[in-house]
Amino acid sequence: MTQALLEPRVDKMYVPYADWLLLPMPMLTVPDSEVSRNSVAQFAYNDGSRVYLRGMIRHPEHKTLYLRGWHQVFTQARKPLATMD
Repeated sequence: MTQALLEPRVDKMYVPYADWLLLPMPMLTVPDSEVSRNSVAQFAYNDGSRVYLRGMIRHPEHKTLYLRGWHQVFTQARKPLATMD
């Protein structure tokens, strides 16, 4: 695995990426029928009030990040992200 795909850690809990903080959710299981893809995330899930990402995460201004397992997306102010608009 290349250096660009390693998970940098901040606060030993959150993974910083772009304008987000990503919190690992190791106990989260998502039915395949609920998983989607978008231009940023290889796998995404929105439960209606929170966004979760997994797999390759891409942004044109940042290195590609690989997330093992689901991560809840928070803003830099540590507020849960509700949509990926």
